[in-house]
Amino acid sequence: VGFNLYRDGVPIEDSFFGSGQRHKILPTKSQVADFNERWSDERPRPRILGFSSPAMFMILHAQAALALILGLQVLAIVCDPLGRVERKFFGERWCHDNVEEAVENGDALSTLALLQGDCSSSMADIMDPNKEGQWLEHWTFGAHLGTLRRFFGERLLVFHQDELREDPASLFGRLAERLGVQRPFHEGTEFRRHHWRPGHRTDLCRNASLFRRLRRHLEPEYRALEQALHDSGSPVPPGLLARRTRCERG
Repeated sequence: VGFNLYRDGVPIEDSFFGSGQRHKILPTKSQVADFNERWSDERPRPRILGFSSPAMFMILHAQAALALILGLQVLAIVCDPLGRVERKFFGERWCHDNVEEAVENGDALSTLALLQGDCSSSMADIMDPNKEGQWLEHWTFGAHLGTLRRFFGERLLVFHQDELREDPASLFGRLAERLGVQRPFHEGTEFRRHHWRPGHRTDLCRNASLFRRLRRHLEPEYRALEQALHDSGSPVPPGLLARRTRCERG
């Protein structure tokens, strides 16, 4: 929830439901025409359409509008709450040695604050209400999962990132079946990993006391993930039960 994909520092979410449109119930006539022009005799409209726009699900009336679409399915991938917080902090508030280079590599957002040097050099700041504490509370997401369930019911499928890491073929096969795809993936299809980086991003994994304190603070988020996965009939991975993070994986 609320996760953005970037390629060369540029967002690659579907822009049709992007700026402006997500605050309206219906698109304009010109937007509908532009959308329909994507398809032609050379590029026929697919039987199943989808879009990637996690930000849509942070706006209540957008969720209400989407819930009215018959047959719409919501696939939500969730990840370790502590790793998610660190990743977003790294992109939005961390003091990078070279902000422009970080933006180009997709490690940072091109915000006015970062470009002006308004940043943080330690993850400890998010535990301080006088520094970045409000930022931390803004990016908790456990409550959003319950809201999604109330809007979409059985049409919401939540699964954990660990499944992508450990058994992607089985997961993608299950998702394809859920969406009604008629042809399975070819045997030997390679499911590659994208948008990940090993090693340290911030000082979090090097600060044991901060790591333990932040993980305890995020315990309600971990419990919300367990409940969301249970409600979807998805497996709860051992890593989530053990509260294992990228700091332990290395």
